Amino acid sequence: MEQQSEWVLDVLGVPFGGPYGGKDAQGEYFTPQTDLWLERIPRRPVVYYHGLAEGAPQVIGQELGWEQREDGIWFRVALDQASRLARRVWEAAQKGLARASSGAIGHM
Repeated sequence: MEQQSEWVLDVLGVPFGGPYGGKDAQGEYFTPQTDLWLERIPRRPVVYYHGLAEGAPQVIGQELGWEQREDGIWFRVALDQASRLARRVWEAAQKGLARASSGAIGHM
């Protein structure tokens, strides 16, 4: 994640390829040709879901836009400053520790 300004981040949400023979830990992968329906869905919510022990997925922000780069699809997101979980993500991003998952939508 690249920090841009207060509570706004650029997030590599859909990386192309992966570290395990070109795939991710779940055996999936994306390429520049993957049809993600980005033009058909105007804005996506930013959802926090770290695991079953933390309850249901929670919306912690909103997408402001996206762009395709050489390494994948990057989303500009604004985090909700009233959300405790958004603050957790913001603080982790400031330390370079926040990560996104392209597989999070499967839990919804």
